[in-house]
Amino acid sequence: MRLMLRISLITIILCFVSVPLIAGSADTEDIARFNKYVEEGKRLLSDRDYSGAIESFTQAHSIDPYNNEINKLIETTLKKIEQLDNEIYDGFRLLDESKSDEAYEIFQSVKESISPDDKQFFEILEEGFNQVTELQRDEYRKRIEESGREYVDEEQLKRIALLEDKVKKEEFAEKVQGIRLEARSLYDKKEYVESRTSWEALLALLPEDEEALTFISKIDSELEIAEGYFRNGERFYRQKKYNEAIEQFENTIAMNYLSDRAKIYIEEIESILLEVKRRREEARSLFDNGEYEISRRRWNDLLQLAPGDEQALIYISKIDFKLRESEKLLALAESYFQSGERLFKEKRYEEAVDQFENAIAMDFRVQEAEDYLDEINDILLERQRKEDEKRIEKVALLLRDGIKYYNLNQFKRSLSVLNEGLTLDPENSQIKEYIVRDIIALKREEEKEVPPGSPFYKLVENLSRLGNDSYRNEEYQDAVKYYEEILLIFPFNEKARINLTRALSKTDPRLVQDILGIMYNEALSLLEGGKKREATLKLKLILDVDPEFSKARASLEKLEREQQPEKRVVTEAEREKARELHMYGIGLYRSENLREAVKVWKDAVELDPDFVDARVYLARAETQLRNLEKYESEEYKEASGYDDELRIKIKKHYLDGINLFMSGLYREAITEWEELLEIDPQNESARLNIKRAQQRLEMEGASL
Repeated sequence: MRLMLRISLITIILCFVSVPLIAGSADTEDIARFNKYVEEGKRLLSDRDYSGAIESFTQAHSIDPYNNEINKLIETTLKKIEQLDNEIYDGFRLLDESKSDEAYEIFQSVKESISPDDKQFFEILEEGFNQVTELQRDEYRKRIEESGREYVDEEQLKRIALLEDKVKKEEFAEKVQGIRLEARSLYDKKEYVESRTSWEALLALLPEDEEALTFISKIDSELEIAEGYFRNGERFYRQKKYNEAIEQFENTIAMNYLSDRAKIYIEEIESILLEVKRRREEARSLFDNGEYEISRRRWNDLLQLAPGDEQALIYISKIDFKLRESEKLLALAESYFQSGERLFKEKRYEEAVDQFENAIAMDFRVQEAEDYLDEINDILLERQRKEDEKRIEKVALLLRDGIKYYNLNQFKRSLSVLNEGLTLDPENSQIKEYIVRDIIALKREEEKEVPPGSPFYKLVENLSRLGNDSYRNEEYQDAVKYYEEILLIFPFNEKARINLTRALSKTDPRLVQDILGIMYNEALSLLEGGKKREATLKLKLILDVDPEFSKARASLEKLEREQQPEKRVVTEAEREKARELHMYGIGLYRSENLREAVKVWKDAVELDPDFVDARVYLARAETQLRNLEKYESEEYKEASGYDDELRIKIKKHYLDGINLFMSGLYREAITEWEELLEIDPQNESARLNIKRAQQRLEMEGASL
């Protein structure tokens, strides 16, 4: 027991120390939650519910780990828990030494010092009190056995007799309570038959026990209900109403009554339903393939297995309609095909596709319609390729203009042009690279002089004002700090750099050197903390004031070598090699060897990063290669075929539904549109048509 309490205490402490440390200020919701947990913890601590208090304080600590108040509260509560733990440990130690009276006193003292709501401690105390009682009983029995009647006076014998009677009564009460708890538990688990047996066992000991009589009455009612479920399930099974039968048998199983027999019935029904499903799919496939007579026979076979099957009845009605209206449907399908031919001749290809697909959906001259669709697809694909070529040329021109404006330092104009090109070709790597260059260049420009529209404008203006005020008041060290803060945000801000130099120059040479020495030590501290950008800025500021500060220069040079390798200078030989590769790439491009051309132009750009023509040709070739790979990919071809097949299937269900609706077969029409929605859940036309058909059915029902 001592070990269990120790583990519990360690768990609480681990929860306290292992929460993630979240830097920064909490938002409004976190503050509210933090306050709620603190107040709740204080209340529990005041009520002496120490386990509950430490749980609430730990929740608050997870929100704000640095709050001194919550840390002190946790420390106080943990000390109290440890104190109680030590006292309980002493109690169990005394029990091990057979000192039951002393142990009882300790447990009673702990019990009086904690809240009844502190379940953790109360469970342990309850175990302690039980062990005290058991130990005392053993001691009494031992005394009786060892004393012998000849050594016991009359009063002692009476006391022993009373004690024995008390022990027997307690054992009887324990037995009764055990049976009662078991009976309740079985009832809660809905094991009614077993629970009833336990309650009957209790009545054998206490014939008038009201709780047992009440529960037996309730169980009999429940078993009567369960019996009704089972009998209903058998009745539905005989009537071949399988879904209703399964529901009744599942209710029986849920009440733990005749579960084995109910499960056997369910297994048999599931086997039948599986066969029904197989036959249904076969009959539906025959229907979709236009084999209506065979399909009708399959649906009739299914009705023998599952009388009243709604799908079978609906499909038989559809088959009757198809056969009855075959001439009318044939004429409609022919009109679709003829419209497709006329639209094809007029080069209205998208409209022609719709008509030919309608004809296919109605199984009319399918092969001829598919041939037309293949021809239209080739025409539209060629049209798409030509549009892609135009787009590629436009993107190349936009890239060239973007690079031109970048080289002229017109960064905003360059960015605008390049973004237009990226809209046309989102995967263009050359455009993306120059967009990044433009953004960096614009950022540098902004840093030189913060524009009024910048979110930092007000902050920089305030720091500048404070620095100027300090300068006028000859508080030069303060002025230096304010100007430094501006440069930490915008390292290239020229006004701040000038003001900083001016402030430092106003101090005497010795003081300037002291200030620069402090700044240098600060730069070293920033480096140790991994803040290389801030350290670089600090070192540059030192050298602006004193270019001869050798330590600062050495540290800066070392830092720059680590951060940015020296930019490679392009030699004339490399430029010449890049031009040769570019011309070779043009030859590959003209022979439509795009993959090799891309590799060659990448090599040319790597040799000479500013080679504009190579970049433009590379961008054009990469785009063409992506388009070619897309058109040639199996996924694209399969997706295109899949879309065509799916679209025709949707049209088939839609048109069949329309034809059934127009013939007054509203229920049958609804099933067609419902199958359409399984393929295309967003089809609003189908949803609207279903509502219309349902309204017609309601009107027919009202008129009967």
